[in-house]
Amino acid sequence: MKKESLILILVLILSGCATAPKVSNLNQSTVEKSIVKGKTTKQEVLNIFGAPNVTTKQTSGNVAEIWTYTQFSSHMSGSWATILLLGGFGSNVSARSATLIVNFDKEGIVQDYTVSMSQF
Repeated sequence: MKKESLILILVLILSGCATAPKVSNLNQSTVEKSIVKGKTTKQEVLNIFGAPNVTTKQTSGNVAEIWTYTQFSSHMSGSWATILLLGGFGSNVSARSATLIVNFDKEGIVQDYTVSMSQF
């Protein structure tokens, strides 16, 4: 019970700090359909996913810039009365996080990307 409540609070705090991408369901399938390595541009990624949560500039190597997108969502099942009166006792809490990291070359073309998903 304490663990579920702690996870929910953590997810809510972190999701309040994150700007969600335009895509409401960031997942492997969406990314694979949207990004083509060696072809997709920064502007296309921006149009599809919105502004990244974090942008990192590189000064050496083939990668010039890295964009990171992070999306959190949570779900609590159980009646509202149970959740409000008993603090969530008897309810189930689930949370999901998705992270997309996109590497661009000096011309602003996607060189590589990774998607990671966690569910707890």
